[in-house]
Amino acid sequence: MRRAFTRSLTVFVLALAVASCQKAPAPTAPKLRGLTAVATIFPAYDFARTIGGGRASVLMLVPPGVETHEYEPRPDDFVRVHGADFFIYTGPSMEPWAGTIVAGVDPQKTEVINLGPAARPQGGSPGLRATSDPHIWLDFFVAAKMADLVAEGFSRRDPSNREFYVKNAGGLKNALSALDARYASRLKNCKRDVFIHGGHRSFDRLARRYGLRYEAAVDSFRDAEPLPARMAELARLMRDTGIKYVLYDELEGAATASALANENGAELLAVNSAHTVSKGDFKNGATFASIMEKNLERLERALECKS
Repeated sequence: MRRAFTRSLTVFVLALAVASCQKAPAPTAPKLRGLTAVATIFPAYDFARTIGGGRASVLMLVPPGVETHEYEPRPDDFVRVHGADFFIYTGPSMEPWAGTIVAGVDPQKTEVINLGPAARPQGGSPGLRATSDPHIWLDFFVAAKMADLVAEGFSRRDPSNREFYVKNAGGLKNALSALDARYASRLKNCKRDVFIHGGHRSFDRLARRYGLRYEAAVDSFRDAEPLPARMAELARLMRDTGIKYVLYDELEGAATASALANENGAELLAVNSAHTVSKGDFKNGATFASIMEKNLERLERALECKS
């Protein structure tokens, strides 16, 4: 991966060198345009396009359906970021490759918005306690702080439209608050308070916020496969508690979840941690809120909640 990434960076540097040697075009009248932003992954992209409205053009860097953690930026990715007003990412744990892009950014041209600080403990959110889970947007309190960071960044670059960005961020935060209330209400009166996820540990923040016990097959998103001892532990938990459902990430596949479900006669339910979406969902206009609503329906079923 490092060798391929180095090649990409070299190609990018050479491209810039060639471009700088070419004759400059004749000056033309400046064109009016809105803000431009490159956001790494889906939550950052969705929040930025919502807040920017019709006054910001937002591009998602990691293509739909592509694994975020192991993504290798291409030369044209560097070009896009270099030409944008903003580069928005969620932190080094989720996008370990983003640091190289940040290091090459001209701060006079492109402002970097790191959304990671939104997850720093500030009180008011049980989901902020003692977890290194990088899926910070799955605590809706944190997601609201992410919206604030984007709105503040857009307002710094385009102060004349500050009220517009703040208003849009306020609408997004209201939607997140309503979503939070629905989760709290509908996951309160359930037969179970534990759910099994046959994938990487990605719903820790969500579970903590609503007082749920979350058990994932793979404890770290950096590990590829679950350990046999962990699979045995989860199978035993399912037998002892009578759990009827196993969740799996619809974009990671259901192999591990199927192994657990088959051994215990359980059913499979698809969820999405929302760091990416399928090509079809992206094309059809999926939003963070629509993904979370589907997740809530699956969680209600898995926990056997009463309506």
